[in-house]
Amino acid sequence: MGKFVETMYDAITLGMEKEFPQRVAFRYYTEETDTVTTVLFKELAQDVRRTVTYLQNTIPDVKGKKVCLLSKNSYEYVVNTFGAIMAGCVLVPMNQRKSWAELSHELELVEPAAILTAGISWWPLTTPSSAPWTASRTASPPWTSPTPAATMT
Repeated sequence: MGKFVETMYDAITLGMEKEFPQRVAFRYYTEETDTVTTVLFKELAQDVRRTVTYLQNTIPDVKGKKVCLLSKNSYEYVVNTFGAIMAGCVLVPMNQRKSWAELSHELELVEPAAILTAGISWWPLTTPSSAPWTASRTASPPWTSPTPAATMT
C-alpha cells in the first residue's frame, strides 16, 4: 500500500476497497446454524457504507450526534463502529452485561440519537415510565434483521 492510512475514510476506500478487496477480513462461526462465514474486505466496506447511509437517512443532521452501541463482540459490532464513525457520529459503546437501571442511567446522561445492537433484544418488556425514551423497533441496516432501538420522545 503506497499511502499511509490516516483516516477511517482512507481505511475503507484505500485499504478495504482498492488494495485488499479479495482478502478475508472476518471469519466467524455461527453456532445456531453450525456454519463458518467468511467476509471479504470489499464486503465489509459495503456493509460499512450501508450503515453510513442508514444512519444518515434515519438521524437528522447525524454529524456530531451520539449513537450508542450495545452489542457483543461480533461482525455487526465492527460494521456499526466503522459506520458510526464514518457518518460523523460520536460513538458511545455500552456494556450489555449491565442492569436495566445502570443502562437507563447511562442513557439519561448520553441522550443518544440512536442505539445500535447486533439484533439481540437487550431491552426489558416494559420501559420505565420515567425514561425519556421508549423501547421500539426501527428499520435496520440492510444486512441484519430488525434490531431494537431507543427513540427519544
